[in-house]
Amino acid sequence: MNKQQERAAKIIDEIVSLQQRVERVAERLKTKLSEVEKSLGDSSRYASSDYWRLVAFADGMVKVRLIIEQNFHFIETFGILATTRYMLELLIWLRLLKSSETWYCFTYAKQLITDKRDHAKEHLAKVRSEINLFKQLERKESEESIKVIRHDLATSRSDLLPDAIRTVMEENDRSARRQFCLYSEDAKTQGFGFQAYLMETKIIPQIETEIEQFQALKTNAVAQMPRSVQGHKPWKWKERAAAAGMIEQFEFVYAYTSRLLHATPTSLTTNQKNLDWHEIVMFLDFLYVSMLDAIEMAEYLADLKPVARISEA
Repeated sequence: MNKQQERAAKIIDEIVSLQQRVERVAERLKTKLSEVEKSLGDSSRYASSDYWRLVAFADGMVKVRLIIEQNFHFIETFGILATTRYMLELLIWLRLLKSSETWYCFTYAKQLITDKRDHAKEHLAKVRSEINLFKQLERKESEESIKVIRHDLATSRSDLLPDAIRTVMEENDRSARRQFCLYSEDAKTQGFGFQAYLMETKIIPQIETEIEQFQALKTNAVAQMPRSVQGHKPWKWKERAAAAGMIEQFEFVYAYTSRLLHATPTSLTTNQKNLDWHEIVMFLDFLYVSMLDAIEMAEYLADLKPVARISEA
């Protein structure tokens, strides 16, 4: 093990050692959030910037805990780059939420609802697309099966019929799986035509109702917020990074990760497909201090003293 590998192992130990602090502050934020919720009803929850700041930090600490638990058992290039980029964006959010500008707290709440509604809309579009695909596959399967039957009967090779029909069905199953289908396994057992019918009559109405509910929730939520923050303002990461005082980190991380994560000619042809150990150390250093910054902000919000100072109290 060379010096850079030893350094990387030491930083990983430092990151893992943060686990106890993350769990402690996450639990305290959860308790504090419950206390605040008791004083807020449905008619005022979206009017409180303090409430949504607590929600964001509580969610953020849970995410940091999961990152520590899941991403440092072994080191590989794509994993460390994706983790670094996510941690950068999380830290930008937390720094902005900690500021005196309440717009960020209300934006967090609006985006939370909007993302859920938009996800439901995307789900609806995907289901409708799958319905059309399944109907096409049903027709194709029927037409090709008839051709196979006629051919085998004409050639007196009915013994080959079961295998031929199975081949047609398997190819249709593969066609569905190539399209990132959500319900391909159900269609495989129930038939493409019947599955399309079930999706039209049962799944589509459920998703449409879900979208309506999210839209109603967003309308009600925005109405509770101060008039000055009710309008839509697009979230641009570069602008938000600058507002958080992290524009240099943002530009470096985005350029570096984009170059290696995307399948560009450079990333395909380069002889060095993995990060060097000195690069790994660089990203691990960033991850450690970013997590530490996030934890300290959360501890401040949760009225907790840093773990290292507990014995001084």
